[in-house]
Amino acid sequence: MDTKTGKGHSVALAWFGIFATAVAVIMLMACISAYPDWVAGTDTVSKFGTSNTDAADYFKYGCMAIGALLAVFSISFIVGRTTYGNTTGGVLMLLAAVCLILVGLYKSTGNTQDTHDFFAVMMTVLAMFAMVAITAQNWYDGHEFTAGIGIIAFCVIIGALIAFNTAKFEEFALVAFTVWLITESGLIIKMGLKE
Repeated sequence: MDTKTGKGHSVALAWFGIFATAVAVIMLMACISAYPDWVAGTDTVSKFGTSNTDAADYFKYGCMAIGALLAVFSISFIVGRTTYGNTTGGVLMLLAAVCLILVGLYKSTGNTQDTHDFFAVMMTVLAMFAMVAITAQNWYDGHEFTAGIGIIAFCVIIGALIAFNTAKFEEFALVAFTVWLITESGLIIKMGLKE
């Protein structure tokens, strides 16, 4: 594949980051609507998957859909921006996306709770390392604004991990990761449109 074709594919794939964000927002709104007993800052997001409401299905299929979209998005770092940081970040994000799909498949109760928790932790760790690799590459390539968003998002996630309980950490991490994801998608699209 020549470089120009790779960059064109990268731009097309970058839109899947935007789609993943949209699906995540829709899923959370649907889950909250279907399960009004869920309390922000007290209940984890995974609690939606264990409820006796439609929120359980919304959570399950939402995680699988978001994971699939993020998996496609992760390829944009591999095919069009072939540098060590982007390639490494793309592979790590792909693995994180697979973990998210498995988070949806395994409920956080009963005999599947340990499996669910394992994939949830792995997804978080892999996504954070992906952010570090891609942000470092952005800085190296002179994309200071996008790199700055990545640094801020990473610091917010680490700060939330230290300061808050699991439920609040998830909420801060989701917001920070979403802002970073939209910024990265925008950068790839902008770079592709300039060529």
